[in-house]
Parts: sequence; structure tokens; C-alpha cells
Amino acid sequence: MSRNDDATRSRFAVSPWAVLAGLLVLIVVAVAVLLFVRDDGSDSAATPPSQSHTRATTAPATGSSTSSSTAATDSVCGLPSGDQNIPTTGVADQFVSNGGKLSYPVAPKTLGPGVTNADGSRTCFAHSPAGAVQAAATLLAMVNAVPRSAGVAQVKAMVIGGNVDSAVEQLVPAALSDGPSGTISAFKVTSYDSSSAVVSIGFSFENGGYAAIPLALQWKDGDWKAPVTDAGMPLQGGTQVLQSLDGFTSWSSIGGGN
Repeated sequence: MSRNDDATRSRFAVSPWAVLAGLLVLIVVAVAVLLFVRDDGSDSAATPPSQSHTRATTAPATGSSTSSSTAATDSVCGLPSGDQNIPTTGVADQFVSNGGKLSYPVAPKTLGPGVTNADGSRTCFAHSPAGAVQAAATLLAMVNAVPRSAGVAQVKAMVIGGNVDSAVEQLVPAALSDGPSGTISAFKVTSYDSSSAVVSIGFSFENGGYAAIPLALQWKDGDWKAPVTDAGMPLQGGTQVLQSLDGFTSWSSIGGGN
């Protein structure tokens, strides 16, 4: 392995959440390191998830399977709360572009984003596990949106609990990379209750790379929000560069993507 590869690996390991400030840049770099290690015959790169590939392996950490559905709604735009079970299949209607290099799933009439604001931000998600998944996917896609102003607006609309200006600086890249196109293609719900959730969003890239980013969410004022620290960093962290998305639930059954 070259000195440059060692330096790249070290940079990625030291600041894994910086991937949100240049998602395609750092994932492409890390995937390149992973592929280099594979070619070198070593298995010391990122370890893949231990779960076998299924479409429904994730169990809630807290009580999230109390009822199969509800007609109630408390979302800010009136989306129904819907099924309160952890979703076991792709939960969106279609894939759309963030205007840049990422496509992501949406279900605007059921899960969200139910509102596209004048500033380009997407808000209003269902108060359910699937709604939390959709909120996480939308935020992670939109921080790399084109135009950049839409990404800034998305952060301002969704982050809570910390310095918003710092969050914008940390999460929205100044310029997009020249890396490969990607798709938000899978998810895993780590924990869920009516007030909070932790969701891991899986990415696949046209060069064969995979990655996942966990995100903590909180239900506040009729929508899912992303708590951040005083420094503007998300509460969950540790971008994972993976060999596959085994153990995640796929959106592939509804088409789209790359």
C-alpha cells in the first residue's frame, strides 16, 4: 500500500462524520482504499455487516410494533401516522435526484417529504418508523443538493439542539466532487419509539462501492428533526464503508436508482 493510501485511510478514520461535508469525496476515497486492500489480498478493510441478506431482519430496540396501523396524524402537513411497525420492504414510491450526483427515494403522499418549500428544502414526514427512514434519507441526500442553497436550507429546516450555522458549515460541502453517481438504496432501523429513532442509511455507487451513515432523529413540532451538538455535528456518527449492504432492507423492489 502506498504512503498516499495510508494517509487517506488515516484521514477517513479520524473524521468519519466529515463524509457529510463531502459525502461523495470521502466515500469514493474510502472505497478506493477498500478495493486496493482487496486486490492486495488482505481482509483488514472495513468489515461487512454480520447479518445475512434479507429484506426484513431489523428488530426495533424499543417498542415500535405495538399496532400495525393507525389513522391518526400529528405531522405538520397532515400525513397519516400509518404503520407503526419497522418497515420490511422498500417504503417509497419513486426515486428522485437531489440535483447533483445522488438519487433518493420519496413517498410524498404517505411518508414524506410532504412539503417542498420555496427555499428548496423538503420537510414533513410521517410519525412512524418508515417516516423516520424517509426523513433520514432526505436529509442525507439534500446536504449534497444542487443548488447548494437547497442543502443549506435543508440543514436549517431539520437540525435542532445546536448551532445551526456550524451545522451548515459541517454538513454542506462548499462544492460537489467529481466522484461517481450514487443512490440511497437501503436502510436499517436501529431503534425507534414515538419520540426518537436511529436509522442507518445505505448508499450504493456506480463504481461498486457501498457505505452507510447512521443518523439520530427526534420527533419535534410535528416533524422528524436531526439533533446536533453545539459544534454542529450529528449525534450519531461513524461512516461505514462496506463490502455490501447485507442486513439492510432494500428499496430496489420499487425501481429507480443507479
